[in-house]
Amino acid sequence: MKRSERARVLSAHYEAVKKKGRLSQLVDEIERYFDAGVPLVPQKGKTRDALAKQYGLDSQTVLRYLRVSKLIPPLLGRLDNGEMPMRAAVDL
Repeated sequence: MKRSERARVLSAHYEAVKKKGRLSQLVDEIERYFDAGVPLVPQKGKTRDALAKQYGLDSQTVLRYLRVSKLIPPLLGRLDNGEMPMRAAVDL
């Protein structure tokens, strides 16, 4: 699988999980607040960590693919052809 394809799949999966979980996470946090007086603090990184575990990747690797998925098609093509290293693509 090309790196751009993997980035596109991970990005789509990430957004779907994030949208689905956002409402249920908010409801859970509100219930915890009213039950135990726990302050409402958003929890970050759970979605990315879950995807990393599901795909057998490191959390930082998933983050890199999510960043790369935002590149314009000509740059994705250069990444897929090996003309550009992954780290350079992430920096762009």
